[in-house]
Amino acid sequence: MKNILKRQRGFVLVAVSIAIAVGLIAALILGIYGLFRFKDPVMGFLARQVPVEWERQLGQSSLRQILQRGRFVTDPDIRQMMTRISDPVLNGIPQDRYEFSVYILDDPAVNAFALPGGPIVFNSGLLLAAQTPGQVAGVLAHEAAHVTLQHGLQQMMTSVGLFTAVQVVIGDASALVQILARQGMHLITQKYSRDAERDADALGWEYMTEAGFDPRGMLNFFETLRRLEGQGGGDGVLSFLSTHPTTEDRIERLREQLPESGRLPDYRRFDIDFTVFQERLRRVTTPAGNG
Repeated sequence: MKNILKRQRGFVLVAVSIAIAVGLIAALILGIYGLFRFKDPVMGFLARQVPVEWERQLGQSSLRQILQRGRFVTDPDIRQMMTRISDPVLNGIPQDRYEFSVYILDDPAVNAFALPGGPIVFNSGLLLAAQTPGQVAGVLAHEAAHVTLQHGLQQMMTSVGLFTAVQVVIGDASALVQILARQGMHLITQKYSRDAERDADALGWEYMTEAGFDPRGMLNFFETLRRLEGQGGGDGVLSFLSTHPTTEDRIERLREQLPESGRLPDYRRFDIDFTVFQERLRRVTTPAGNG
């Protein structure tokens, strides 16, 4: 009888051990699935816990990375004319967390990008490809939305992993800054997700409207790039499209935000001679194909 009881207890222990092991494996699988399935919401939550000072530190570190490979346009007249486009839009954004700053990078590729904390960088190629100041403003509003939605910060935190992201949240940004120093441009130039781009389009459209400017500038810029693409473009001309996918879908979504009545309010105008601005910029920057 004792032997039978021992065997039964042994079977029970084995069964319990197996059940525990299966449970642990299942929990691990569910945990891994959850991290992938809810990665964006988790990183979004973590990013919202990061002090704005850390975001600014990351943005400045990113700017230093860019300066190691390129040159910013410092001509005072060009910068002053650029503020006639940027200031009215950025000053109309209803937020007080970020201090936006705009830079022009001497690069013929048509591109623009935002960095954590508020820096927004325009390639000279984009400013020369635009047809109106409203198109530049539309891109600016889109990039400002990336900042306020913390897309760049979330992307960096996703790239370095959950453990480092948690370290940043508890007040230690040094690990992320060190990784950024090593991987700099790779982290800065990663593509955003489709959802992130759509959200930035929608919020950027609102920013243009709230500032009193015609939000169709954003839509018109995408249509301009689509025409350039149809014409064959040029060296680096379509970098903005290549890093911002689903252009056709985004154009259609922006069209859906136009007033159904077709009536448009009296929008503000930009106080700038855009032709003069582009001519001066063209004289001090690298032509397309010579970068």
